Amino acid sequence: MPNLSPSILFLLSHPETTANDNHQRLPAAFAQAGWDVAIASHRSLRLADGVLECSAGKVAQFSRIWLLGFGDAASFFDRMQLLLTLPAQRFVVTPTALLCLHGKFQHLTHSPTTYVSNNLAYLLSQLVPGERWVVKPTAGSNADGVRFVDTVQGAEQALAPLLTNHRYAILQRYVPAIEAGEVRVLCAAGTPIASYLREPAANGLTNLSQGAQAKRLTPKPETLSLASEIATDLLAQGVAYCAVDIAGDQLIETNIANPGGLGTLAALTGHNIAPKVEAALSAWWARHPQPEAQTPQQ
Repeated sequence: MPNLSPSILFLLSHPETTANDNHQRLPAAFAQAGWDVAIASHRSLRLADGVLECSAGKVAQFSRIWLLGFGDAASFFDRMQLLLTLPAQRFVVTPTALLCLHGKFQHLTHSPTTYVSNNLAYLLSQLVPGERWVVKPTAGSNADGVRFVDTVQGAEQALAPLLTNHRYAILQRYVPAIEAGEVRVLCAAGTPIASYLREPAANGLTNLSQGAQAKRLTPKPETLSLASEIATDLLAQGVAYCAVDIAGDQLIETNIANPGGLGTLAALTGHNIAPKVEAALSAWWARHPQPEAQTPQQ
């Protein structure tokens, strides 16, 4: 007989080194809600005579699949191509979204003035000396490679390491509102679930791993409205769970791969909101049914 319980497969990167505890909280929340939960490593993916498998079994047997993190960089594109053989509706965040939407220059109509190039001279020509700018890598985490600059010399020193091997980098106008803190809004199925404030460290960075401090807050309606607009657009592009980072009325960036925040909110409030994430996703999926998962051959 077919299994009547919904099932979900979590594919993990490297839980021993990850900066958050999503790999624990999210599977536990789904299990508590009655899902059959399986966990496997990105590294265990393989194609066996046309059938995609992992250490938890045949991947197609699972109702839903959640990719927590990117896995090893060297095999990323190979694994995404393997996963693209499955229906996109199965994924919390689709392989296509991970391939195309992870960069820090999405939704630029809501962001400060931004320039992206692999040409140092071009980027330096856009900088207005005396004004504060931010240099960023196009993809990264934990604020690695982020620098604040206000001179051409400082910008050149910050940009040059990011542009090696014809890579691209970002030059973005500084948002003064970030000095009061950056609001992280966690969104599931296009809906804001919870938020908190990240007060910048002495170095100006708002990433907690770089010394920023998390604090409780009641977000402004306009902040939630912007987060909802962005999360709804991402949902239409295959991203059902994300973090939206906002300072003032400006989008700083989005995180779709494995955004932190669940553990931080638990520490701040004493409440685990992972069950709210499961409930929001389950409600969305109930309104948008998909073909049933395949039952493994005995």
